[in-house]
Amino acid sequence: MKKNFLNKLNLKKKEVKTMKRLSGIMIGAFVMCLFLAIAPSAHALKMDITDGTNTINIEDNFLNDSSSDAGRLVYTGDLGVFSFVLDLAETKPVLGSNLSPQMHLTSSYNSTGNGTITIRVTDTGYGPVSAGSFITSLGSSSNGKAIYDLQTYLDNSNAEFGTATMLANYGPASVIGGYQSTAIAPASPFSITTIAHITTFNASASDKASGSLDMNAKVPEPGTLLLLGSGLLGLMFHRRSRK
Repeated sequence: MKKNFLNKLNLKKKEVKTMKRLSGIMIGAFVMCLFLAIAPSAHALKMDITDGTNTINIEDNFLNDSSSDAGRLVYTGDLGVFSFVLDLAETKPVLGSNLSPQMHLTSSYNSTGNGTITIRVTDTGYGPVSAGSFITSLGSSSNGKAIYDLQTYLDNSNAEFGTATMLANYGPASVIGGYQSTAIAPASPFSITTIAHITTFNASASDKASGSLDMNAKVPEPGTLLLLGSGLLGLMFHRRSRK
């Protein structure tokens, strides 16, 4: 009888150890899930703003991002002499997709002094994309106290803020508009980076520099290209039929 009691006691101890082990595994799994839920994605949309001395980092649904939408960054705030009324960056999934890459940057600002600010936006994991044209369009305005210098890059190494291949280059100029097209057959996956340099001059607290820019880089969707091609063919047919 004593032996049976000891066997039952040992069995109970084993059951307790097993329960503790399972509890530890469950707690560890819960902590890991919680970490994954709050940690930024390795392939998340990112933006940084620097005046050469201080830098503000913004990450999708994480650092300094006031938007709850995945693929959209919204930031307002001050850095040095610059005050950003709105900085907005968008890409997949709210704008475009891996197969139809698109990146949009818009910035509206005031400046109470002279200086240069650099805004960089990047995301990774685009593709696969067949050979075609990458189109970058831009519009900007200022009160005559700012110079813009803007670039868009593609990087086949899929590196964040990669600048291996330049897709478009605007400026330096006080007012910029238009679009540039670059034929490219990128590897997959690849990253896209947009960079905007804004330099203000003759600005003061009583006479601020102000302006805005809007930059959009994309690979047109196959349906859009097909529609454009069909329209051109229809126009050619119409001209021939009139001769």
